[in-house]
Amino acid sequence: MVAKEQKKELLVNILKAIDSFRDLAEWFLTIVENTKDDNLINNILIEIQNWIKLIKSQRKRENIKKEINNIYEKYNNKTEQDKEKAEEFLENFINNI
Repeated sequence: MVAKEQKKELLVNILKAIDSFRDLAEWFLTIVENTKDDNLINNILIEIQNWIKLIKSQRKRENIKKEINNIYEKYNNKTEQDKEKAEEFLENFINNI
């Protein structure tokens, strides 16, 4: 399982990646950056996945996946265990879109 702070950091990066696709992303970003509530973070993650699923344009969905994959690459410099947890988290996120 991804550590709470790591999940929060990943969510912040995902929100930044989709900011240009969804108006509420910036609002959610502000909330996530200022919360310590793991349930709220999980609920926002689910909501983001639902947003992405609702995008009709395959190209836009692919662009979002590409942005998330760029986040994935940033974690290559983390410790091996943290890197594996982050990769698993992001893979699961992408697979649920």
